[in-house]
Amino acid sequence: MYLKHFGFDAAPFAINPDPRFLYLSHQHQEALAHLLYGLGEGGGFVMLSGEVGAGKTTLCYSLLENLGGDVDVAFIMNPRLGAVELLAALCDELHVPYPPATESCKVLIDALNRFLLENHSKGRRTVAVIDEAQHLSTDVLEQIRLLTNLETPTTKLLQIILVGQPELSDLLARREVRQVDQRITARYHLGPLNEAETQRYVHHRLRVAGGNADLFSTRALAEIFRTSGGVPRLINVICDRALLGAYTLDRLRVDVPIVRKAAREVHRIPTQAALPRWQKVAGVLFVVVAVASLVPWPGRHGESAVSLTVARNDPTAPPAEPITPPQPVAALDPPKGDAGQVMPVNLRPPRPALHLWVADPVFAQERQALGQVVQLWQPQRAFEAISCAPLIDAGLRCLHLRRGWERLLRLNLPAVLKLRLNDGQSRFVALIGGDSEHAWLAGKDGTALSYPLVELLPLWTGESIVLWKPPTKRKTYFMPGNTYSGIPLMRRQLEASGFPAMPEGPPERFDATLREAVIAFQQTLGIRADGIIGPETQADLSAALPRSGMPTLRDGANP
Repeated sequence: MYLKHFGFDAAPFAINPDPRFLYLSHQHQEALAHLLYGLGEGGGFVMLSGEVGAGKTTLCYSLLENLGGDVDVAFIMNPRLGAVELLAALCDELHVPYPPATESCKVLIDALNRFLLENHSKGRRTVAVIDEAQHLSTDVLEQIRLLTNLETPTTKLLQIILVGQPELSDLLARREVRQVDQRITARYHLGPLNEAETQRYVHHRLRVAGGNADLFSTRALAEIFRTSGGVPRLINVICDRALLGAYTLDRLRVDVPIVRKAAREVHRIPTQAALPRWQKVAGVLFVVVAVASLVPWPGRHGESAVSLTVARNDPTAPPAEPITPPQPVAALDPPKGDAGQVMPVNLRPPRPALHLWVADPVFAQERQALGQVVQLWQPQRAFEAISCAPLIDAGLRCLHLRRGWERLLRLNLPAVLKLRLNDGQSRFVALIGGDSEHAWLAGKDGTALSYPLVELLPLWTGESIVLWKPPTKRKTYFMPGNTYSGIPLMRRQLEASGFPAMPEGPPERFDATLREAVIAFQQTLGIRADGIIGPETQADLSAALPRSGMPTLRDGANP
């Protein structure tokens, strides 16, 4: 509808997986390189995982274009099939003839094997892409593995690309399909785009469509990132709706109000005008109560020997009220009334909306949130706003990440999250608990509030600081060929993660077997697979074994 209005040759934000529109962010380039490497090595399986809408299918189409013209491809879009149905689907995709009414796996396998041998004799390769592979049953996975048993001394005659959501990793972690998992030669996990990549992604698609790359204002692009969380499919839908809105208003540029309206429609958030009168009144009352709950009324908080004063921009302003230091989450008591009785849940103050709650200037300090995380590690320590550098003497390290929510859950360690408000201001909150649906954040008065991810993720920039404890204070990087006392522990962590590395000699030596296991482990996480055990790899390995005396996100997830 709006193509002619903006001068486009094609729809710039269609959600079909057109390789022309693929924006190769840094992680997309790494993913493509991993997959090409895995197929080039002649292995049987490669794996690509990522959240819904991360661009996995589009990347696969681009991958197939890079394989050359000597490859026959079978693309299975619906894996909810039995073994016979999947074999028949592979035959259909590869144009392999078979008896129409057959119900025999052997008949179909024999037909496929004849085709694969003939294809190989012609110098051609055969690749099968199975999308939504997290829905495969274990029986069908085992049947697929048996198909890859046909091989020459140097290569598999059928190579499989498994594409799926994060649940695919859980499926492959099951003991009954460990033979499939062990045959994966390359794997990568696609996360969401960061803010800068989101802007470049939008500009790229506008240029490919033949339009003006500056159709969206800078603030509108920031709003697109905030409301989409950097997920490419959501970016497409919001941008498409925003362009339609600009067209109906006869505008040639998209601003923030248009993007916000588009995002409300995409996320099915009713507009204020569409709400019944009683809901409007209830909404106003809720905001009033929420704001009132944030006001530091006299006597509201108990006395404390330690306080932190928030710096204000206006030097003439009166000093801020002292902020009661946060207490460890495990020590929090349920609220009690005057007589000491526990208050019912329905009498507790209402939880304010997240964007209103973090608007408080106290959340403007990264040091404040980091101090709250430190107290989870060292409850006996008096609270103070702190930076990362002094923590080294205490045996703690800061790990700066730009990864998704699933990565934080896997690390299972408290963290500082960087948020961005609608006006562009940054806020920092201490993440003390979390699961697949909720996040528990530390408040300034020692409480812990639970927020759904659908409310948190649009505000989160994707940046976080994870506090962790390395095996030694002195050593940060463990290099192949050297000997370290901490290596046996890392071998146990790798084995618990499904990557056993039996020592070739002394267990303290970083040998070739250990390096191969480390590379495979890093490839699973989608981080740089250099075979070196650096801080990020160490932190991920530490999640494999029970953590004694360490705070975890699971422990802090107390509804």
